Amino acid sequence: MASPRRFVALNAQARSWRMPPGLSHRKFQGNFQNGTESAPLINLGEIADEIGVGTVRAKILTNCFTELGANASPIDVNEYSINGSHGLPDGQTGPQDFYDYSVLMQETDEQLGSYRPDLIIAPVDIARGAISHFKSESSAYSTAVSAVEPDTAACLFKSLEIGESTTITTTHTIMTELRKRYLPTGSWDILKQGIDASLTVSDFEAHQAVLYLQSHGIQAGPAGAASLAALKRLTISDRKALRLTRNSTVVIFCPMTSDATYDTPHDVSADDPILITQTLVRINSASPTLGSVAGPGETVVAQYIASWLEHRDITTHWIESVKGRPSVVGVIRGSGRDGAKSLMLNGHIDTVTLMGYENDPLSGKIINGKLHGRGSADMKSGVAAAMVALANVKRLELNGVKLGGDVIFTAVADEESGSIGTESILRAGWRADAAIVSEPTGLQIFHAHKGFCDIEVVVHGVAAHGSRPDLGVDAIINAGYFLSELGKLVKQIHQGIAGAGRDMTLGTANVHASTISGGEEISSYPAQCKVFMEWRTIPGETKDFVESKMRQLIADVAKVVPGFKADFRIIMSRPPMATASNHPFVELVTNVVGDVLGSKATLAGAPYWTDCALLAEAGIVPLLVAIDLPGYNPFPELVSMGAASPLLLYTVVTAAAAHMSNVLRPGANKWSSQPQTIRKYDWDPSRRALTDALVAKQKALCLLRMALSDEDVVGNDIVLTAVIMLVTADMIDSGKHDSQAYVNAMGWLLSQAPLMTGVGEMLKDFIISDCYIHYVFALTFMDQVPKSLSDLDKAFASSAMHYAARNSFICCPAEIL
Repeated sequence: MASPRRFVALNAQARSWRMPPGLSHRKFQGNFQNGTESAPLINLGEIADEIGVGTVRAKILTNCFTELGANASPIDVNEYSINGSHGLPDGQTGPQDFYDYSVLMQETDEQLGSYRPDLIIAPVDIARGAISHFKSESSAYSTAVSAVEPDTAACLFKSLEIGESTTITTTHTIMTELRKRYLPTGSWDILKQGIDASLTVSDFEAHQAVLYLQSHGIQAGPAGAASLAALKRLTISDRKALRLTRNSTVVIFCPMTSDATYDTPHDVSADDPILITQTLVRINSASPTLGSVAGPGETVVAQYIASWLEHRDITTHWIESVKGRPSVVGVIRGSGRDGAKSLMLNGHIDTVTLMGYENDPLSGKIINGKLHGRGSADMKSGVAAAMVALANVKRLELNGVKLGGDVIFTAVADEESGSIGTESILRAGWRADAAIVSEPTGLQIFHAHKGFCDIEVVVHGVAAHGSRPDLGVDAIINAGYFLSELGKLVKQIHQGIAGAGRDMTLGTANVHASTISGGEEISSYPAQCKVFMEWRTIPGETKDFVESKMRQLIADVAKVVPGFKADFRIIMSRPPMATASNHPFVELVTNVVGDVLGSKATLAGAPYWTDCALLAEAGIVPLLVAIDLPGYNPFPELVSMGAASPLLLYTVVTAAAAHMSNVLRPGANKWSSQPQTIRKYDWDPSRRALTDALVAKQKALCLLRMALSDEDVVGNDIVLTAVIMLVTADMIDSGKHDSQAYVNAMGWLLSQAPLMTGVGEMLKDFIISDCYIHYVFALTFMDQVPKSLSDLDKAFASSAMHYAARNSFICCPAEIL
């Protein structure tokens, strides 16, 4: 699981830092009461219990700041600088106002009464005011102050990371009034020394906080709810860094802003590629240039991806050379050590038209283990996998492991049509030593693919009335002669005696006529006939090569057809791509894929075109790789159900991997077999599977422990299934027969079957069928058998056995049961 960005704690001196005389809050001017208005503090007891502090008080502000704090009192920054520094961003000249919240802080002090504020969380402008008040020379408090910003507009957070005030590029956020590219002049010196922590929140977290506040009668927008969202994000280690205890008092400032109307944002917290794929599929990104109904393009899906990356503190770039067709680049820089290579993960985020898709093209539903929706295979699943891979590199970095080279993720627009996205990122200068494009490949590694030339041929005739053959020349008939000659050429190409011959990987080129049109009316000789054709090229067939072949083809027709005239133009062309099969990168990827599959990976060529060719032209070594393992998991239907629950998913992986370890171990067909000693460096899929089982089991047990500590979920179906599956995994792993108690429990569950209700019929079916298969085997093989199952309805029993045959690790046919 990748670790999303949550919190950055600053130096320990921030708690004891005090405002220098030159910035004493007594010099602040203006009347707070004439601008911002506030209500009494609101006690949020539920949040305090959730976070584990003594009390949480919310300060609701109306008529508060907008972009820079409008309606609060302006201060001239020229009076209030430290060491002459205003934190002015590059290119900015002249003074800029910041705003006085001293009266607000005094009022907060009074309303707290005997409570001492241990932590204040507020948007950046108000946090600066809190520092000025609670960290003044005369203050008796030891109050921590934390600032909150949107993930996608985290100017303070990024300034603190690099150690100086910086101007940033922001992307979309529903917290519009917190979207700042740079800090107000004069704030940086105060913030860098007096702020205790910088927190950023996602749009979805702000939206959840909005709903919570609304449930308590507080009508705040996302910017106003951001402070609450930040508080709810604090982890145990965050709270420790801020010295929060069960006796602490937290004050959050919630300005009532004007951004209350917005589209519900997508959750960016998921690290599971299945869940991410579902979200991507549910966002319509159909191309606006394809189909009878123009799609919306990639803007919304690009916003989601950018937000997802920023949520994990991954450096993100927005590239939009054509309006409405954006691409997103995420990059994690390596150490740059000598010899280190960089890797690009490329995937397109547009889809073909939604028209003609059976059922709901945006459902993202998982049915019988398959995820449905436009783009699920081509190629939002591949994009999701690349996102998770990049996040895992970030996790390594956070754990102190820094790769030598850069890892660059490019989510590009318009691959289905004109490749605007990949061309744009290349023009922007993004390069890598090698690239993986995760198009669907059916478990093969494509190191080559064909190119193409789209060609328009215009055969010319002479228009005349149908009664005047002496004047007219029939363009359509002459086009027939052309097509006849084209057919001969196609046959020669397929025989390898024309074109560039036969490529060892891709075979021969292929050429076909696509459409034909001509004539105006039935009683006239047509003046022209247009033929559109496509030439799928192989290495050695350039655009110039195709043009020369087309000229020769037209000349050959003209030799045998009197008066034949035609011309052509290549509307669009893309080159083929071929990476040598013995290239070190190909060999590396082949070995890794082979390790994952447990068998030698297949190298092949793709008959279609991809953006790989553009990457290759830019000097990047590209490969097409997509991994999918249909039929490899003995719990196919449970896998899809586990997508929504990490506990269930890790439990399924535990049992499935334990099963695969038994199946794959040497001599698995012998009752007494044990994993045998193998030579160093030999591939042992049994041991690899057992390792996977143990790792997954550890994660599942941790999640199960958390679930069992929550009385609201102890009895739900997911927890029950996880317990059953973990016991099943232990039985698989041990092979022991001391399972009487387990079988007795299965019998009890079966007796309760008609009474069971839960989160889903599929999950219930799995629980019952898995119990049933073990119970039947117990009746057959155990010395002390539990009571008979004769009381169960035979129709139910038959159904359960057939379901068990599909979903149990034993994989026993229903007829035998």
